[in-house]
Amino acid sequence: MTAFSQNPATSNGERVSPPYSTHTLLEPDTEAAALALLAMLSTSEATQLGCAPYRPTAGNWLYGGPAITDLNAILGWKLHIWADSMADWLQVAQVALPLLNQLGLPHKTIACADMLAAMDHSVQEGKAFTVYTTSVAELKTCLHALDMALMVAGCKHPHRVHITGDKAIGHSGRLFYRYDRDAQGAYRLNDGQYKPQDLPDPFAYWPVESQLAQLPVGYMMILGRQYTGAGLWSTRISRCHARVERQEAGLLVSDAGSANGVWTEGQRIDTPVLLVPGQTFTLASGDGSATLMVLAAPQSFNLNNTNSPTPRP
Repeated sequence: MTAFSQNPATSNGERVSPPYSTHTLLEPDTEAAALALLAMLSTSEATQLGCAPYRPTAGNWLYGGPAITDLNAILGWKLHIWADSMADWLQVAQVALPLLNQLGLPHKTIACADMLAAMDHSVQEGKAFTVYTTSVAELKTCLHALDMALMVAGCKHPHRVHITGDKAIGHSGRLFYRYDRDAQGAYRLNDGQYKPQDLPDPFAYWPVESQLAQLPVGYMMILGRQYTGAGLWSTRISRCHARVERQEAGLLVSDAGSANGVWTEGQRIDTPVLLVPGQTFTLASGDGSATLMVLAAPQSFNLNNTNSPTPRP
């Protein structure tokens, strides 16, 4: 996966730069502006949004990012981003399209206003953008970055919406995921289900040791006992337990208001602490705690469940 743009983050752990491109955006959010953006995407003017020209298809889709040359390399899981009008599409596109291109992810969006209108009141309703990934780590990183970017940009959907056969996730009200068809075009699951019964959900709590989570420089993630950035199941871990922010020098770790604390080197922290690769920190203590290790490139941290009251050396 290509690197995110590395926006500088503040040093106090309270705020990070918006996780999306700062390219000039079209305004105002009108249908005319949306149609202008659609026309721009398939031309060299797409560079104004940090994108290469999109590739139109006969199916009324515009494809962006790397071309998919091997269907077997694409992960079965895919993301949908909701938009239900051209003005709504414009608001989301201005955030999502530059970010998806920065991530280097194959994706598609509608090629015309008629297509979006045709989706209304059908099983395709709201599926204005589709994102494809090649690994679960890539899927998780993409979803967290998109959800954060949409929230920061004020793109949270005002209503509770639903995509048939998909599962909602995140805080923006616009992100949904499901398992896709196989390389031959056959469905891998029954209609109405978002995944086969025997397939683990990639966004379920991490039940085993040695899981990896990727966090690019300039981005933050909340760790806790719910879907935040990474969910960990334990009654000792708070719903929003710790905040981590990736910096050039390491990982800035702070307590997010947990009941049982964040620990490093045997001490409970009360101010943000910068940890370098090789150092660990622990959410809670004793039974049900979780110890995480900061790793070097590819900019990840490692999760290990432990019953130890202090971080592992």
